[in-house]
Amino acid sequence: MGMQLREDYVPHVYGDERSYAEIVVPPNSYFVMGDHRSLSNDSRDFGPVSTRLIYGKAVFRILADG
Repeated sequence: MGMQLREDYVPHVYGDERSYAEIVVPPNSYFVMGDHRSLSNDSRDFGPVSTRLIYGKAVFRILADG
């Protein structure tokens, strides 16, 4: 906490220039973030998301050897 993470794998154009105040995510909720950090509409805009609103189905699974 309090330290910036170096993310050399993220192209500069996708870097996040927004800052967000520290919050405590309520029980049974998640702080969700989009994969295009500078353009995503995510929890930085609308807050934590209730677990009951998150659903999905895994279509495939990749197992790495090693």
